[in-house]
Amino acid sequence: MTALWLALRCVRSGFAAGGRWALASNVHLMIVLAALVGAWGWWGWHRNALCERQLVKANRIIAAMRSAAEQAALDQARVNHAPAETSRHIAEDSNAKSPEYYAQVARAGTAYAAAHPVGLRCPSGGSAPGLADLPGADRAAPIDDRSGQAAGMVALSAADFDLLNANSARLAQVRQDAQALIAAGVAAPSDSAPR
Repeated sequence: MTALWLALRCVRSGFAAGGRWALASNVHLMIVLAALVGAWGWWGWHRNALCERQLVKANRIIAAMRSAAEQAALDQARVNHAPAETSRHIAEDSNAKSPEYYAQVARAGTAYAAAHPVGLRCPSGGSAPGLADLPGADRAAPIDDRSGQAAGMVALSAADFDLLNANSARLAQVRQDAQALIAAGVAAPSDSAPR
């Protein structure tokens, strides 16, 4: 305590007076040096302890930030993949149902084609043999230019009808899948999309 008081006295009374007192005796000089070394050592220890506490606090903050960043990345990945997961479920459901749906459409198309056959075709090369002796075969039949029932009809080959039927079924399936994506919130309807 005396050394500390003497050190404070040196500071308070000025360096000149303190210097004279310190140089007056080797003991005085040793006391001043011991006080200065002790103060310097205490400050160094205190500064190191303060730095260590700040370093520990900074490391805790960094660890908390890393943990929060990892959790945020996981949460964001979950949010980002939710639409893809929903789309995958809709696609799996569609793929599971589509073979039966396409088979039903093919059966319905075949039934429609069987119920609405194309009428008799004219034989190629004129009338068939043996029909020349029928009444009216000696002159041309009168022409009827009125639109009949067949005016709005188009004849297709069976292969073209099957292709048209299959494409229509696929298009209907795509529309149904798109509506499921919109209903799930994964997609949004276009302004120009048909209602």
